[in-house]
Amino acid sequence: MSEIKDKGRAAKAASFQLIGKSSEAKNQALKCIASQLIEDQEIILQENGKDLEAGKAKGFTSSVLDRIMLTEKRINDMASAIILLTELPDPIGETLETIEKDNGLLIKKRGCRLV
Repeated sequence: MSEIKDKGRAAKAASFQLIGKSSEAKNQALKCIASQLIEDQEIILQENGKDLEAGKAKGFTSSVLDRIMLTEKRINDMASAIILLTELPDPIGETLETIEKDNGLLIKKRGCRLV
């Protein structure tokens, strides 16, 4: 479990490098992630096979095992979905909704990054 926590912490630390970056830079990072998924597909599938075996040994239900099972198609679909994100407008800093109250108070809902 420590390895997972370490990787999670590293991913969170790396995410801070994208703060304040342009949409183009963030999209380039997403494209690199999608490309790496495809490039590492064989390793991912091998390691996922180990996870599935461990899950079976621990008595995971077939529905849980199906949710964590990766296939070439699922990995390709993930990569495709990540690429689709790059085609969406960047919501960071965008005003999503504006409400003006009767007393003149102006309330704006803006897109922001998750921490």
